[in-house]
Amino acid sequence: MSTPIPPASDRPNERPALGDAMQPAALDVPDSGQPDPTMAPHQRKGLKAAFKSTWKPLLLGFGIGAVLLGSGAGVAGYVWHQNDVEADRATAKKFAAEKTEAVKSARDEGVTQGTQDGYAQYKQEAEQQAAAAKQEAEKPYTDAKLELEIAQTICLETKADKKGVTVTDHSVTFESAGISKGASIDVVGCMLGGIGMDQATLDKINQTRALDGRQEDTWGVWEASWGYHPDDGLNLVVEIQDAPAN
Repeated sequence: MSTPIPPASDRPNERPALGDAMQPAALDVPDSGQPDPTMAPHQRKGLKAAFKSTWKPLLLGFGIGAVLLGSGAGVAGYVWHQNDVEADRATAKKFAAEKTEAVKSARDEGVTQGTQDGYAQYKQEAEQQAAAAKQEAEKPYTDAKLELEIAQTICLETKADKKGVTVTDHSVTFESAGISKGASIDVVGCMLGGIGMDQATLDKINQTRALDGRQEDTWGVWEASWGYHPDDGLNLVVEIQDAPAN
């Protein structure tokens, strides 16, 4: 058994040292793990007070340090998280902007290409329609020239047939028709029939007198002007009218 610690009254000027209070031997714990039953109550109280005065601030310091460390880690983690969130937002915003720009670019390109294709197709169709309309409008004039060419071939076979007759690609002229020096009445009738002269116009020509002066008439795309005198016979000009401007 260890030596009992003398009462505090025997050492009034001596204060328990911190190192002594921290030593296990100062607790005077026997092998059974229990305090010495012979230790006076005031001795136990003094050792207990010394233990508390030493370890309580130390434990409190460890607790505060742990709290501060945990708080610091929490703040750091929060800041880190916020930075990640902001980075994610910035990335998402950039991706959205790029996607929007890509869609807009594709749309504009599609609209532009569609407009160009549509205009090209419209232009082509318009040109085709214009060409068809022009051809349709010119058809009577083309047919008239063809009729004149065929009539010339059929009715003016010989030199005698051509006497007093002048033919161009769009007109035929008969001079002094009906008298010996001029065009033959048979040739005149053949040519007028070949170009399809209207019967009403033909009747007007047959009824014209010398005192009637110069006469004019039209049918289809043709126009005719004529005059008659007993001494000069019939002078007749038949020509295709000018085609309408394109």
